[in-house]
Amino acid sequence: MVRNERRDPFDRLRAARALVDLGDARGTAEISSFAALPAHEVPWAAATAVGRLTALVARLGSASWPSRILSVVDTKMTKSAGEHWVCSVLASAGWGAALTRDGLERTDILAVRADGTRRMIEVQVKAASPMPQPNWRCGTKTQLPSLSDREWFVFVALDPMPGQAPASYVVPRDHVWAAAWMEHQAWLTEPGVPPGKRNTGFDQARVYASTWEGYRNAWDLLEQPTSQCPVRLPQAWRAWVDDPRVGLPPGHPWGDVLPDWQAVEGS
Repeated sequence: MVRNERRDPFDRLRAARALVDLGDARGTAEISSFAALPAHEVPWAAATAVGRLTALVARLGSASWPSRILSVVDTKMTKSAGEHWVCSVLASAGWGAALTRDGLERTDILAVRADGTRRMIEVQVKAASPMPQPNWRCGTKTQLPSLSDREWFVFVALDPMPGQAPASYVVPRDHVWAAAWMEHQAWLTEPGVPPGKRNTGFDQARVYASTWEGYRNAWDLLEQPTSQCPVRLPQAWRAWVDDPRVGLPPGHPWGDVLPDWQAVEGS
């Protein structure tokens, strides 16, 4: 197989999959060589794919991993898996949940509490394929203020093994706005990094699962308005609030009143 590093990495994976399905060993060799590429030598998307490959190889073993990897490459399937997982958890917790299929902005799931309160919530789901360090793009559309006290994000990190429960992080929208902005700003202005070395815009901001650890499986938070939820970001983020190098995003409500901060233990 002739390798072309400029090709879309997922095109390369699909082409390799076709060879694997035909029993051609070149398919497995291509995937293996792709996974071995240094991340800094390929575009971000390819580096992410390398992470997915590495994680799945470790979990599934060399005999079966080529076909299993490519089953989660499709981003639409990943998103669908995340949305249906969230719906199933909400239903088991007493919420009547429904997917929005008409392009409703900012909302993938509408849910109403199946009790006397009839409380309603709006949920946006972000799902990540299996990888060693799950992360999600939280661009400028994510970094928008809440329009109500019932807007939530659920970040889902799919497990490499089908049938295994994914990791889920339940986060109020304003917390996501603050975390995404601060994490990216801290990265852009990290001491010791030469000026101009990092210039990726906020539309490409990414947040890692470690940032959301305090919100892991925090489904109970949905029982209260987002404005009353304590902040569960790592302690470093609390220090960034007062750091002139980072601070809060302009116009963020925490600039007026900072909520109760319950930092992740050990962070």
